[in-house]
Amino acid sequence: MRQAAEYAVEFYTHLSERIEAIERMSLKKDIRDRANRLMKLDGAITERCEDKIGTMLADALDTIWQTAVKINQMADSVDQPFMLFVVDMGKYGKSTLINSLVGSRVADMGVLPKTWKIDIFTATRPQGSVLIKERSGRERQVSVEAAKEILAQEEKKYEESRAFINSELKKNLSRLETVEQKMEFRRLLFKRHLYESPISEVHWPCSGSRLLDKFNIIDTPGLFQELLSEGIQASLRDYYHKADGVLWLLDATKNSAKTPREMLDELDKALNEVGGRTDNIVAVLNRMDVIGDEPEVRKKVLDEAYWIFGGCFRQIVPFSARLALEAVEKGDSDLKKISGLDDLLQAIDTHFSSRAIRLRKESKVVGVKGYLKDAAIVCNQYCMRLEYDEGRREDLQQELTGKIYDFRDKFAKQAKDLLGTYRGNGITKY
Repeated sequence: MRQAAEYAVEFYTHLSERIEAIERMSLKKDIRDRANRLMKLDGAITERCEDKIGTMLADALDTIWQTAVKINQMADSVDQPFMLFVVDMGKYGKSTLINSLVGSRVADMGVLPKTWKIDIFTATRPQGSVLIKERSGRERQVSVEAAKEILAQEEKKYEESRAFINSELKKNLSRLETVEQKMEFRRLLFKRHLYESPISEVHWPCSGSRLLDKFNIIDTPGLFQELLSEGIQASLRDYYHKADGVLWLLDATKNSAKTPREMLDELDKALNEVGGRTDNIVAVLNRMDVIGDEPEVRKKVLDEAYWIFGGCFRQIVPFSARLALEAVEKGDSDLKKISGLDDLLQAIDTHFSSRAIRLRKESKVVGVKGYLKDAAIVCNQYCMRLEYDEGRREDLQQELTGKIYDFRDKFAKQAKDLLGTYRGNGITKY
């Protein structure tokens, strides 16, 4: 009887794995088909236009191609571990949280990235080997030291471009009369001179955390808009499209500092930046250690968080990233429990591990739609500009035709008057 039960469990496990593999293969094929359609569209338009591609059309075609590359990269990620993104709206302790989850200090704490990239901490990389992916689809494998040097150079290029833009703004703003002119000049400077790193992902090798057996932990720049460049802001939704699940950091100390309306407005703005999805997000209410140890106070803060944000997240977990990292580094199981790390790991297991297959499929479908929607916005803007320019061309053509007719009539009248004068003077041979 026991042997039969073991066979049944083994058969069920094998069948589940087979079904999951088939679903993964089917999903991957569907995603690649959409990418291939975009690439064919890009090629067809390019061939039709031959060498007459204008600047606006070139930008639209570049968007179509880049969207196809992103969708292809999403297809590749189907075979990767579950993509668990960590997101916040400021310096809320995101890097400390990541370090506590990974089990070592892999994420820089207290550093706000300036070039837009995501850092992926994974157990699938060989030790000492970092994979760098670019938006063009190019990939390269380098050592950890080389990767840090490459990223430092990218940061330097970004800083130099910002310095140049600020210098040009100071030199030229005084000669511009209206606010609109100043805003347009600023926009053009950013578009032409702000350095945009080609690097989109950096995959760092990690080990020592059981969580990494099932998940890739993804570190993203915060959503503190005032500190981000236009290029980073524009890319927020792009990278959120890749997320299978999200840990969204909140600050427990902010509940009493701001009104519920202000906090909801901030959250709504941030969610809109990344697509507005909340069905795969667990909130982490960080800095509970600052609130204190009194149960009544902690319960009040958590209740307030649920009252404000309850409908936005699947669960809100009270947490102290500082204590969690200390517990992991010391191997202190009691401190680990006090920090909320045990509860967070349980929430991850409940909301992500047990629903991983369905969540991944849903997230990829939504992600592809998001990419296509973003590309459609750019293409629609191009089409609207074409319609506007065509309308303007027709107006100018009508105006020109009217002037030609006026000139013809005026010339005919002058010619008639001149002939009449000649005839009146006895000159008739003409």
